[in-house]
Amino acid sequence: MKMNYQFTEGFCMEDVSFEGLSGQEFAGSLKEALAFLKIENPVAGLREDIKKGRYQDEELEPVLEAVKQISSLWHGPEMNVLLLLAAALERISVLQAELKRVR
Repeated sequence: MKMNYQFTEGFCMEDVSFEGLSGQEFAGSLKEALAFLKIENPVAGLREDIKKGRYQDEELEPVLEAVKQISSLWHGPEMNVLLLLAAALERISVLQAELKRVR
């Protein structure tokens, strides 16, 4: 699946959605279902967007940084939703601990 998103003025991702499944796929097991539920690393989509000229020059650096942070959750070109959720929860925990130390 491909992850779609928009950026706020502060370059935070919003309106995150996914495309690539019709809802008519058949999975006889959880393993098969997870095989369908792989999400493409957003770096791949960003490359396409840059080639299409989606971002202005002054937007490019913050967009690259935002996508770099999000894509660091992936351990390859695709990741299933459960592994992605686990990576996100681990990252949130680390960021929370760092924030607590700074305060």
